[in-house]
Amino acid sequence: MNQNRIDLSEWVIHFVHDRDLNHYLEDMDSPLPVRFDSLGKPLIHVLDQITYEDQNAYENGLYHPYGLDADASAYSVLKRILFDGYIKSGWSFRKRKPTIYGPQSAVCFTEMPLYALLEYASNRNNSSSVQSYGIALRKQEFFKAGGRPVIYGLSGNHKEASKDDSYFGKGFRCLASSCGIALNEQYRYVAMNLDKNKWIDWTHEREWRWADARESYEFPGFPVWVESQSPKLSQILVIVKEAWEAKDFIDSVKTHYDERGNIYDSTYDRENLQNTAVVSLEEIEQQLSSFSVIRLEDLPLKSFSCIAPKKPSAEVLEKVKQALKEARKEAEKAAKKDRDIAPRNKDGYIADVCGFATVVTSEANTEITDALISLDYASPCDGEQYYLFKTTSGIDTEQALRVAEAAAKAAAKKLSELLGQTFSVDSRWD
Repeated sequence: MNQNRIDLSEWVIHFVHDRDLNHYLEDMDSPLPVRFDSLGKPLIHVLDQITYEDQNAYENGLYHPYGLDADASAYSVLKRILFDGYIKSGWSFRKRKPTIYGPQSAVCFTEMPLYALLEYASNRNNSSSVQSYGIALRKQEFFKAGGRPVIYGLSGNHKEASKDDSYFGKGFRCLASSCGIALNEQYRYVAMNLDKNKWIDWTHEREWRWADARESYEFPGFPVWVESQSPKLSQILVIVKEAWEAKDFIDSVKTHYDERGNIYDSTYDRENLQNTAVVSLEEIEQQLSSFSVIRLEDLPLKSFSCIAPKKPSAEVLEKVKQALKEARKEAEKAAKKDRDIAPRNKDGYIADVCGFATVVTSEANTEITDALISLDYASPCDGEQYYLFKTTSGIDTEQALRVAEAAAKAAAKKLSELLGQTFSVDSRWD
């Protein structure tokens, strides 16, 4: 590529924006199909069905680690993509009409350089359509995986398939066969009209799209962090706004790396997780003086957050073992003290709800956490934190939540003091 052209980029970026239910069909009683078969039958992917049911359960007050609120932030959506391991393909509805033509849903990217992308997001000022959050991939690798630039407009007139056309009913919306674009390429089509009376021009978005045109992927979207048949991604760059988001996201990457898979039995591609860097716009502004014309090519990628799994030294392993013993002693003492002072009912039971309390840590990229994992004391969970079940297991709490919490809090405090890392307590009713 011509390095003197600042308007060109070796990367493509997938926008991640605030969740907006206007981008979905109203009153859906089932998930949208991922594609239509050769007869025009809509096909719903099993993962879409499961996540649809889980989302409904979340909205009805049941627990789900990554259930999304109706107005979930772009950052929350980004975390959900990491949890799933793939970017969900869709139909991009606008005013109840899909903008993706043909039988396959698609994932949209842009090849705008970073400075132009950020300026566009700022000028458009619509957080449900464009935000300064994204997932960037090398264009060459994206092309190998099936990504293609869109086709803006037609040589002839725009015409949609009618009932007497062989393309009719093969998707939510199909171009007529006379337009000259095969069904398996129609996902790339973007309407264009430069007539001033009906102006349609999206060429400034420099869009690329990906669809599973050959039906060769196991997931209903573009696999980024999940094992698949796609080419390995040598670099994945996640863009967030603030520095705390960069740290939080890379901690989640490491937790998923240690967890190896999610609740849907999807196995993570650990190499792709290791090839992920996270950069915040806040960090870019601090490191680079000419922020106005910055491109991804200009960023010092090696200086940004990425995971670095460590093999704990013998010294650290021994330090962690001793800390766990001390924490256990503190937990037992705290539990006994609370049992002795806890108010009881007439039958002699502690007057409290039943429940569990567990010591946890959210700090993923540390030698201490890697030592806890190596010693089989820490278990990653949902990409958010590590549970240290053995620290308090077997301690007599009489099933009272207050006693369990007293024990866990004492253990967490001692571990934080001895290991120089933050430990806290996660408690739940039984």
